[in-house]
Amino acid sequence: MSQTAGDISASPFRSPRFLMSLAGLAVAVLIGQGMTSGSAMAQPASGAKDGAAQTEAQLLSDLIHYINIDNYKLAQSMGSELIGKGVKPRDLVKLVEAGEFERFDAAMAKAQRVSELEPIAALLTKDFTKGKLELARDPDQIAEAIKMLTGTVRGQLLASERLRAASEYAVPQLLRAMLDTKGDAVLAATAREVLVSMGPKAVAPLCAAVLGLDEIGQERVTEVLGTIQYPASLPYISELSSTTKNASVKAACDRAMARFSQAAAMPVGELYQALAERYYGESLDVTSFPGEEFQLIWDFKPQTGLYMTAIRSEVYHEAMAMRSAEKALTLKNENPDTLALWVSANLKRELETPKGYENPTYPSSRRDSMYFAVAAGSQVDQRVLARAIDTRNTGLARKSIAALDKTAGGKSLWSSGLDRQPLLEALRYPNRRVQYEAALALASAQPAEAFTGSDRVVPILAGAIRDASARTAAVFANSVEVYQAIRGIAEKGGYSVLPYGKATGDIAQAIAEAPGVDLVIAANLNVEQSATIVSDVRSNPKLTASPVLIMTTQDVIPDLRKRFVGDNTIAIRSSAIGEEAALNTVRDLVMSTTGGPISAEEAANYSSRSLAGLRDLAISGNPVLRVSDASQSLINSLGDARLNVRLDVCEVLSRIAMKECQVAVAEAAFKASGPERVAMLAKLSASARRFGNQLADRHVNQIREIAQVKDNEEATAAAAVLGSLNLANSELMPLINAGK
Repeated sequence: MSQTAGDISASPFRSPRFLMSLAGLAVAVLIGQGMTSGSAMAQPASGAKDGAAQTEAQLLSDLIHYINIDNYKLAQSMGSELIGKGVKPRDLVKLVEAGEFERFDAAMAKAQRVSELEPIAALLTKDFTKGKLELARDPDQIAEAIKMLTGTVRGQLLASERLRAASEYAVPQLLRAMLDTKGDAVLAATAREVLVSMGPKAVAPLCAAVLGLDEIGQERVTEVLGTIQYPASLPYISELSSTTKNASVKAACDRAMARFSQAAAMPVGELYQALAERYYGESLDVTSFPGEEFQLIWDFKPQTGLYMTAIRSEVYHEAMAMRSAEKALTLKNENPDTLALWVSANLKRELETPKGYENPTYPSSRRDSMYFAVAAGSQVDQRVLARAIDTRNTGLARKSIAALDKTAGGKSLWSSGLDRQPLLEALRYPNRRVQYEAALALASAQPAEAFTGSDRVVPILAGAIRDASARTAAVFANSVEVYQAIRGIAEKGGYSVLPYGKATGDIAQAIAEAPGVDLVIAANLNVEQSATIVSDVRSNPKLTASPVLIMTTQDVIPDLRKRFVGDNTIAIRSSAIGEEAALNTVRDLVMSTTGGPISAEEAANYSSRSLAGLRDLAISGNPVLRVSDASQSLINSLGDARLNVRLDVCEVLSRIAMKECQVAVAEAAFKASGPERVAMLAKLSASARRFGNQLADRHVNQIREIAQVKDNEEATAAAAVLGSLNLANSELMPLINAGK
């Protein structure tokens, strides 16, 4: 009897020994020898209550075995079946810890370097880690561990280890044990020792509690915070020191603050502002659970005590930055820098909130972030824009420009009150949306005097007419063959790809001439080469905000992910992923970092807004933003496929006192027909009335011919042009004679 590999994986006889039987080894011999715990015919593990648990244990054991002997096909089958059974994270931990822990850990590390096993290993590792955390953070488990703190020496060590693993989740119960003056004094002292041993992990909840506790609790918690000596606690200790009326609490605060550096001498408001900056920058030292889906926000009420609120990691830092900035503003009202920090965090919160997520710290009933941004005024919004430019946050830059457009006018748009001019810097920001929106805001202000960068406004607006929807990618690879393959994928995604290069310096000229670089791909490079590309990209003013996709071999992916952890502008994928997966990655990456490629609808909107802005500048004859500077670009736009664009461009050209512009309108009218020609002839007539006849004789002759066509509307429009040109009477005789 024969079986396929698929038949074998579906059979209860999956073990390596059973596979050997298919090669001729007698089953009787196997029975005589007995089966090991790793065999598919092993007896149920001690304590197993049903066949399902036994089967899951077998699958796990066989998965590890096949990974270790490099039989990846069968390992993939076993792993898929195990995952398909829906083993809960906690139950997976129990399976692993029943006897496979060391083998599991090593096997998963090996499997994550094998492309076909990497998704399975990643999911199982994630579930195992999640299960460990769930068990460690379970309130009942924490309570049990705290009871063990006064038991045997071994029990105390085990309890301390479990509580440290639970970290912040254990602090409320440990705090109650430490502050229970009527309870076990030994337990209180031991709980204090555990809190101190937790170090930074205990700081956030203790800081949330310290200001609301009674005086005895304040003194004890302050002593713990002073012993831990973590900078994030300093603002709270300083505030308590400045507000308490209790001598013992004040002395405890002074002792704690003495352990810190000279920063302790800063005013309380400045300390809270500095802490808000740490949160805004998403520094790891204020991130309790890096890489996890949720973080914890802590609050304290005397009636209920210390309690936590889970919040998505995407918006945790913004919530804490806003909270700390609010504290600073309460202590010092007139502080535009702190207010700008709060507005920035609020705008960033809105930008980064996952779709459909209800933020527990910012209910939907509260006004949106733009309300507060415009209320803050232009001086604050300029600071927000400066922060966006410095951190290359494209979404924040666009939001702050939108706020400035609503609140600032005239000189206040570019005169920020700072030692820099953020809106002018935005004209060179490496994202076309930001450039367009900054130029539109400046154009609408109709400046009466020149300012640094004013010469860029009109060319940017002119470029938006035709190039808004263009997508450009730069591909760096170690060979032309790899470059061509990746180029093909990028082009299918709608990107024009710059020439081949191994480094940014190889295509520096092409990068400089491109209207923008919307995507960078590094293909099949090793760890150091990939890191160098990222470094070069981030140091190039034209590329600093460009999203980067690194496509490389499976064996170097873990190292690269460690190196660029937390950088959401970089995606790292295996070179072996298919074309569709690569395009999906590009789409998601560009969407999350820059808002996605400019759509046809957006491009049309930018085009019409830019033309309207240029028309207004031309009508006003603005002496600073001279529309004539974009005359050639406008003339080129007469070849646009969109009728409304061609007509609007003719309108702008008809208001520029240049011979080339009047000639361009005339030639566009000659190429057109029907109602479009009539409309363009009207623009030509308006140009002639404003600036006189700047046409050559051949143009006049063509107009005269059109004036004699049968279509009365077209002929009349041409005749109006002739009248606007103030021709000599003799030049009109052909028209008079033609009418006889």
